[in-house]
Amino acid sequence: MKKSKADLDVISIGIALASFVLAALAMSGSWSGGPSQCGDFGFTCLGNAIIVLVLGTLLGFVTAVMGLILARWRSWYGWLGLFLNGLPAVFICGWLLLVFVARG
Repeated sequence: MKKSKADLDVISIGIALASFVLAALAMSGSWSGGPSQCGDFGFTCLGNAIIVLVLGTLLGFVTAVMGLILARWRSWYGWLGLFLNGLPAVFICGWLLLVFVARG
């Protein structure tokens, strides 16, 4: 296996884990003053969590792809970073698709 010169693949795994933790904190209301400040049914905190998760996984996905390009697509950590950052994006896109189909 080739190793990425800039260790971008390992950085992408760290970005994925950090975005999961930060999204969980946003969902629990840690940034908005507690769960009582999340609005009706917690939708304010849900929106904040989705924004944090989308931005984090987008940044991690780009970093993982760059790491894989530098390693000529032969890095296990790069593929793991791509999976960890791509899977939430697929779930969020599928959920948004279901929301828009239900409204139409």
